[in-house]
Amino acid sequence: MILVMAIGMMMTGCSSYKGGTVKDGVYSNGVFKVTTPEGFVCYTGDDVAKTDHYIVAYNKAQKRGADKSFKCEYAADGGTAEILVASEENVSDATLDGFADIVCTQFAGDILGYTVEKNENVTIDGVRFRELSFTLSTGGHIRYYITQSGNRFVYVYTVTLDGDFTGASDKADHCISAA
Repeated sequence: MILVMAIGMMMTGCSSYKGGTVKDGVYSNGVFKVTTPEGFVCYTGDDVAKTDHYIVAYNKAQKRGADKSFKCEYAADGGTAEILVASEENVSDATLDGFADIVCTQFAGDILGYTVEKNENVTIDGVRFRELSFTLSTGGHIRYYITQSGNRFVYVYTVTLDGDFTGASDKADHCISAA
């Protein structure tokens, strides 16, 4: 019996993170929630891959060796801005700060010419995140709001195209609150 339990724990991992749910356009995982901004289209399940930056987030996770554990749980598209909530296993056994540094190194070395604008701890509505902010050489912005739950990093990934005149960027950056 002990052997069966040990094998079961190895197969499921030690992570306590169960993932979030979406109800009426509000994603919640028990730690934080993301409210789909007005004018955005909400995606869940396999439909999250319909957003343009799903593949970017997946590819970054893949380069970190976390492609098998990457899970995008929610996405929203506002035309000039997108929001994704994703999680991945801590494959490098890093601290939250160490994971943030890994992500920053990835973006700084990217051929598209990202500049790291911010890498610091922030608190949003009482929830602690590590915020990473990048600017693309041709314009546009990417932000990560990262937290850790068990052996998984969970993050809100927002991207805004340059020349956003619709207000989608501001809406994407202000959609996070405590669960």
